[in-house]
Amino acid sequence: MGCRDVNEEWEFRFLYDNDLEAFVSKEYPQYLPLFRILEGVYMADMARILLVYHYGGIYMDADFYCHRPFDCLIHQILANELKHYKGNDMLVVSREPPMHEHLFRHKDRVVIQDFFLATPKHPFFKWLLDDRMEKLDEDKLGTRGPFSYSIERDIDRYRAYGIRSGHGNHSLDDLLDSKYFLTAGGIYELPA
Repeated sequence: MGCRDVNEEWEFRFLYDNDLEAFVSKEYPQYLPLFRILEGVYMADMARILLVYHYGGIYMDADFYCHRPFDCLIHQILANELKHYKGNDMLVVSREPPMHEHLFRHKDRVVIQDFFLATPKHPFFKWLLDDRMEKLDEDKLGTRGPFSYSIERDIDRYRAYGIRSGHGNHSLDDLLDSKYFLTAGGIYELPA
């Protein structure tokens, strides 16, 4: 069974390059200069961020296979994991399995952007897009494209930015509590 088969009540959208450019032109013209210099997968990387920022919902690569409905993830796993979370914004990201993290990436943590779900207008996405626009203006995008395969470094930078700028006015005890880091910045990392 495919994802549509087990999630009949969900709306699935597939967009083509011209649809994406029309969307960016209409809704986010400030990001159009960055969008227009990107090609192929790099353009798709930016588009997924803009679309989920705008609409909220779930993004997943087209090669994903669903064994169970999304509701299992949302109403059972996330509802239990996030039952004490009090924020309005939530971004749920996925991690590579530990074997992939160690063998292929030589890291202890790899957060990938091939599956995530978020509330509309999650501030991390705006921060990430603005960060990439700033790099475009400084001509520091690099050769691999502005949106990389893994985003754990961006998540960590965003969380540090939030702590430094006093968002949430967290006490030192809050910051030292390991539970705080499970959802710091309104971002929850699914276990691998």
